[in-house]
Amino acid sequence: MDNKSIIDIRHIFHDFEMIAHELNRCRCKHVQVRAYELLELSQIQRIILSFKDKSFISINLLLKYAYNNDYLKKLLWLVKNDALLYLTLYGAPKEKIKDDKGNRIKIISDSIDSCNDCGKISKESLMQSSIRTIQVFMENRLYNGCLNKKISIDENGDIKNCPSMDRSFGNICNTSLFEVAQNEEFKKMWIINKEHVKVCKDCEYRCICTDCRVFIENPDDIFSKPAKCSYNPYLLKW
Repeated sequence: MDNKSIIDIRHIFHDFEMIAHELNRCRCKHVQVRAYELLELSQIQRIILSFKDKSFISINLLLKYAYNNDYLKKLLWLVKNDALLYLTLYGAPKEKIKDDKGNRIKIISDSIDSCNDCGKISKESLMQSSIRTIQVFMENRLYNGCLNKKISIDENGDIKNCPSMDRSFGNICNTSLFEVAQNEEFKKMWIINKEHVKVCKDCEYRCICTDCRVFIENPDDIFSKPAKCSYNPYLLKW
């Protein structure tokens, strides 16, 4: 079970060299960078270089689609020539949609405006989960499929379990990611698996569902069913 991280960007361009160093100390293997505004190519290159020559296995870039052919060509070249990189471009026109798995590139029409667009559970997301490894299957069974061993940085630099959460454990400007990752209070969310979640514990898909503990039906009950899942396991209907 590898450590993972999500880093959000909007108006603040974080100190990625420092972040990469701290995540490397945390033995983080997978990083997703989500940008909610168009980044300059130089900024993207700085992000990529920050994670070079360390122990990361994958860097997933979720970037806004640019209506500039020269920009897109250079961006796609960067990804195709770096085996660590995976790219999703969102907000694209329908005629540009593609899923080029061989080159680790996906182009989608969905509009992604903030971390509030996260937490959706659908047939499609479950199908993607079902082709993952037995290691991921077992992680979902024993731990929280979304939050286990995850540390995130929201667009303001606040350190959280998930960028969508309200609770912050400090800001990267003055708080160590490594120290937060050792905090027992921070790690409490990691162990809420589907056997603890109401309705989900009776669902046949529970071991391939990554879950969501932010957008839930009852915000006052941490064990409440994900609000963005419409599946009824008792009726076997979406």
